[in-house]
Amino acid sequence: MKNDVLVPINCIDFINQEVPLHTRAKLVPIIKESYLLVNDSIKNSPFLNWEIGLRHSGYLRPIAIQFLIKRAVDQGQVNIRTRIGTNSKKTSKHLELVTDNAVITISQVMSSKKIARPAFFRKYYQNADQLLFNFENKDEKVSDQPIHLLLTHGYGGLTPRFINLGIPNKNGSWIDRINLMNEPHVITTPESDRIKEEVITEEKLVSFKKFVQGVQESGT
Repeated sequence: MKNDVLVPINCIDFINQEVPLHTRAKLVPIIKESYLLVNDSIKNSPFLNWEIGLRHSGYLRPIAIQFLIKRAVDQGQVNIRTRIGTNSKKTSKHLELVTDNAVITISQVMSSKKIARPAFFRKYYQNADQLLFNFENKDEKVSDQPIHLLLTHGYGGLTPRFINLGIPNKNGSWIDRINLMNEPHVITTPESDRIKEEVITEEKLVSFKKFVQGVQESGT
Protein backbone atom coordinates (compact mmCIF):
# COMPACT_ATOMS: atom_id res chain seq x y z
CA MET A 1 0.00 0.00 0.00
CA LYS A 2 1.10 3.55 -0.72
CA ASN A 3 0.91 4.64 2.91
CA ASP A 4 2.62 1.59 4.36
CA VAL A 5 5.42 2.40 6.78
CA LEU A 6 8.37 0.11 6.18
CA VAL A 7 10.72 -0.15 9.14
CA PRO A 8 12.72 -2.82 10.93
CA ILE A 9 10.44 -5.15 12.89
CA ASN A 10 11.87 -3.77 16.13
CA CYS A 11 14.21 -0.80 15.85
CA ILE A 12 15.41 -0.92 19.45
CA ASP A 13 16.18 -4.63 19.19
CA PHE A 14 18.18 -3.93 16.04
CA ILE A 15 20.16 -1.17 17.76
CA ASN A 16 20.82 -3.46 20.73
CA GLN A 17 21.99 -6.17 18.36
CA GLU A 18 24.38 -3.96 16.40
CA VAL A 19 25.56 -1.63 19.20
CA PRO A 20 25.09 -3.45 22.51
CA LEU A 21 24.83 -1.62 25.82
CA HIS A 22 28.46 -2.20 26.79
CA THR A 23 29.57 -0.47 23.58
CA ARG A 24 27.10 2.41 23.93
CA ALA A 25 28.24 2.89 27.52
CA LYS A 26 31.75 3.63 26.26
CA LEU A 27 30.62 6.06 23.58
CA VAL A 28 28.98 8.38 26.11
CA PRO A 29 32.14 9.25 28.11
CA ILE A 30 34.10 9.62 24.85
CA ILE A 31 31.64 12.24 23.59
CA LYS A 32 31.59 14.00 26.96
CA GLU A 33 35.38 14.00 27.01
CA SER A 34 35.41 15.47 23.50
CA TYR A 35 33.49 18.52 24.72
CA LEU A 36 36.05 19.01 27.49
CA LEU A 37 38.92 18.48 25.07
CA VAL A 38 37.63 21.25 22.82
CA ASN A 39 37.20 23.57 25.80
CA ASP A 40 40.76 22.90 26.96
CA SER A 41 42.12 23.28 23.42
CA ILE A 42 40.46 26.68 23.10
CA LYS A 43 41.75 27.85 26.49
CA ASN A 44 45.27 26.85 25.47
CA SER A 45 45.14 28.51 22.07
CA PRO A 46 45.27 32.34 21.84
CA PHE A 47 44.18 31.94 18.21
CA LEU A 48 40.82 30.57 19.41
CA ASN A 49 40.47 31.98 22.91
CA TRP A 50 38.88 35.29 22.01
CA GLU A 51 35.44 36.61 21.05
CA ILE A 52 35.40 35.37 17.45
CA GLY A 53 37.51 32.26 17.98
CA LEU A 54 35.17 31.01 20.71
CA ARG A 55 32.36 30.84 18.17
CA HIS A 56 34.16 27.98 16.42
CA SER A 57 33.78 25.51 19.29
CA GLY A 58 30.82 24.00 17.43
CA TYR A 59 33.11 23.24 14.50
CA LEU A 60 35.77 21.65 16.71
CA ARG A 61 33.44 19.34 18.69
CA PRO A 62 32.62 16.99 15.78
CA ILE A 63 36.34 16.77 14.97
CA ALA A 64 37.16 15.95 18.60
CA ILE A 65 34.45 13.29 18.81
CA GLN A 66 35.60 11.57 15.63
CA PHE A 67 39.22 11.81 16.77
CA LEU A 68 38.62 10.27 20.21
CA ILE A 69 36.27 7.56 18.94
CA LYS A 70 38.75 6.46 16.28
CA ARG A 71 41.56 6.58 18.83
CA ALA A 72 39.58 4.42 21.27
CA VAL A 73 38.70 1.91 18.54
CA ASP A 74 42.31 1.74 17.33
CA GLN A 75 43.42 1.10 20.92
CA GLY A 76 40.89 -1.71 21.34
CA GLN A 77 38.79 0.13 23.93
CA VAL A 78 35.58 0.09 21.88
CA ASN A 79 34.42 -3.00 20.02
CA ILE A 80 33.35 -1.47 16.72
CA ARG A 81 34.97 -0.84 13.34
CA THR A 82 35.65 2.53 11.71
CA ARG A 83 36.18 3.79 8.20
CA ILE A 84 36.48 7.17 6.50
CA GLY A 85 33.59 8.23 4.27
CA THR A 86 33.26 11.18 1.90
CA ASN A 87 30.47 13.34 0.57
CA SER A 88 29.28 13.09 -3.05
CA LYS A 89 31.78 15.67 -4.32
CA LYS A 90 34.68 14.14 -2.38
CA THR A 91 35.32 17.54 -0.78
CA SER A 92 34.89 16.51 2.85
CA LYS A 93 35.49 13.44 4.94
CA HIS A 94 33.76 11.99 7.99
CA LEU A 95 34.19 9.04 10.31
CA GLU A 96 31.76 6.14 9.97
CA LEU A 97 31.28 3.40 12.55
CA VAL A 98 30.62 0.00 11.04
CA THR A 99 28.92 -3.10 12.45
CA ASP A 100 27.86 -6.33 10.76
CA ASN A 101 24.55 -4.87 9.56
CA ALA A 102 24.78 -1.11 10.06
CA VAL A 103 26.74 2.02 9.25
CA ILE A 104 26.72 4.83 11.82
CA THR A 105 27.38 8.49 11.06
CA ILE A 106 27.82 11.17 13.71
CA SER A 107 26.20 14.61 13.74
CA GLN A 108 25.87 17.61 16.02
CA VAL A 109 22.27 18.87 16.13
CA MET A 110 20.33 21.53 17.98
CA SER A 111 17.61 19.35 19.51
CA SER A 112 17.15 15.78 20.66
CA LYS A 113 14.27 15.51 18.19
CA LYS A 114 16.37 16.66 15.24
CA ILE A 115 18.41 14.52 12.88
CA ALA A 116 21.33 15.61 10.74
CA ARG A 117 21.10 18.20 7.99
CA PRO A 118 20.59 16.74 4.50
CA ALA A 119 23.77 15.36 2.97
CA PHE A 120 24.36 12.99 0.10
CA PHE A 121 25.79 10.15 2.13
CA ARG A 122 22.96 10.29 4.69
CA LYS A 123 20.28 10.47 1.97
CA TYR A 124 21.86 7.45 0.30
CA TYR A 125 21.71 5.37 3.45
CA GLN A 126 18.22 6.55 4.36
CA ASN A 127 16.75 5.86 0.93
CA ALA A 128 18.61 2.68 0.06
CA ASP A 129 18.96 0.89 3.35
CA GLN A 130 16.24 1.81 5.81
CA LEU A 131 13.16 0.05 4.49
CA LEU A 132 13.54 -3.48 5.70
CA PHE A 133 10.18 -4.77 6.76
CA ASN A 134 6.53 -3.80 6.48
CA PHE A 135 4.65 -4.00 9.77
CA GLU A 136 1.52 -4.92 7.83
CA ASN A 137 3.22 -7.37 5.51
CA LYS A 138 5.72 -9.68 7.21
CA ASP A 139 6.61 -11.18 3.80
CA GLU A 140 8.14 -7.90 2.60
CA LYS A 141 11.55 -8.58 1.06
CA VAL A 142 14.46 -7.94 3.39
CA SER A 143 17.17 -5.61 2.09
CA ASP A 144 20.71 -6.95 2.16
CA GLN A 145 22.09 -3.41 2.50
CA PRO A 146 23.35 -2.09 5.85
CA ILE A 147 21.00 0.04 7.92
CA HIS A 148 21.98 3.68 8.53
CA LEU A 149 22.13 4.53 12.22
CA LEU A 150 22.68 8.11 13.31
CA LEU A 151 24.59 9.13 16.44
CA THR A 152 23.66 12.70 17.39
CA HIS A 153 24.86 14.90 20.22
CA GLY A 154 23.45 18.20 21.42
CA TYR A 155 25.06 21.57 21.82
CA GLY A 156 26.17 22.47 25.30
CA GLY A 157 28.95 24.14 27.21
CA LEU A 158 31.21 21.62 28.90
CA THR A 159 28.90 18.67 28.27
CA PRO A 160 26.32 17.59 25.69
CA ARG A 161 22.63 17.93 26.58
CA PHE A 162 21.78 14.63 24.89
CA ILE A 163 23.36 11.79 22.92
CA ASN A 164 21.02 9.86 20.65
CA LEU A 165 21.55 6.67 18.69
CA GLY A 166 18.73 5.80 16.34
CA ILE A 167 17.38 5.12 12.89
CA PRO A 168 16.44 8.15 10.77
CA ASN A 169 13.98 8.16 7.90
CA LYS A 170 14.10 9.99 4.58
CA ASN A 171 11.56 12.56 5.84
CA GLY A 172 13.99 14.14 8.27
CA SER A 173 12.79 12.57 11.52
CA TRP A 174 13.49 9.58 13.71
CA ILE A 175 11.97 6.15 13.20
CA ASP A 176 13.17 5.36 16.72
CA ARG A 177 16.09 6.29 18.94
CA ILE A 178 17.76 5.75 22.31
CA ASN A 179 19.07 8.63 24.42
CA LEU A 180 22.34 7.14 25.57
CA MET A 181 22.63 9.60 28.45
CA ASN A 182 19.65 7.88 30.09
CA GLU A 183 21.54 4.58 30.12
CA PRO A 184 24.30 3.40 32.47
CA HIS A 185 27.59 4.92 31.33
CA VAL A 186 29.94 2.52 33.06
CA ILE A 187 29.88 -1.24 32.67
CA THR A 188 31.92 -3.37 35.06
CA THR A 189 35.15 -4.03 33.20
CA PRO A 190 38.82 -4.21 34.13
CA GLU A 191 40.03 -0.83 35.34
CA SER A 192 42.55 -0.59 32.51
CA ASP A 193 39.71 -0.94 29.98
CA ARG A 194 37.62 1.95 31.29
CA ILE A 195 37.47 5.31 29.57
CA LYS A 196 37.83 7.95 32.25
CA GLU A 197 35.49 10.91 32.01
CA GLU A 198 36.63 14.49 32.51
CA VAL A 199 40.34 13.65 32.40
CA ILE A 200 42.12 15.44 29.59
CA THR A 201 45.75 14.40 29.43
CA GLU A 202 48.47 16.55 27.90
CA GLU A 203 49.06 13.77 25.35
CA LYS A 204 45.45 13.92 24.14
CA LEU A 205 45.53 17.69 23.99
CA VAL A 206 48.69 17.70 21.87
CA SER A 207 47.41 14.86 19.67
CA PHE A 208 44.12 16.65 19.07
CA LYS A 209 45.88 19.89 18.15
CA LYS A 210 47.99 18.01 15.60
CA PHE A 211 44.89 16.28 14.27
CA VAL A 212 43.05 19.58 13.83
CA GLN A 213 46.09 21.10 12.13
CA GLY A 214 46.17 18.16 9.70
CA VAL A 215 42.48 18.56 8.90
CA GLN A 216 42.93 22.28 8.23
CA GLU A 217 45.97 21.70 6.01
CA SER A 218 44.23 18.98 3.99
CA GLY A 219 41.16 21.14 3.47
CA THR A 220 38.80 18.45 4.77
